[in-house]
Amino acid sequence: MAFSLAALMSTFKNTAGARMFFGFLPPHGQTLDDNEEITIWGGIAEAILRGDRFGYRAINSLQTTLLAGDAEIKSTPVPVMYDDGLEVTKILVLHDGVLFLIDPTWEVSSSLS
Repeated sequence: MAFSLAALMSTFKNTAGARMFFGFLPPHGQTLDDNEEITIWGGIAEAILRGDRFGYRAINSLQTTLLAGDAEIKSTPVPVMYDDGLEVTKILVLHDGVLFLIDPTWEVSSSLS
């Protein structure tokens, strides 16, 4: 299995049933069509809070949006872990309902083959 740098990104999806503006999405809000997805570098919460003095308002808006069912977070960055006993770095991935620890291979595209 190999994963690309996309494993370090989050995917956010509009599930509102209509075109909607999400003011909390970086850099200055994003309008997404129904079922449209946007990929954000890093975690959603960190991206929303990055350099924003009104960060808690943005986090509250994200929570309200998720609770209303108007959006979903499809993915967040995978955990990257260092095993100091074996002196190796691994990433945690989920495939077909099974969790795996694999060696990170930072490639241009992601593949489970």
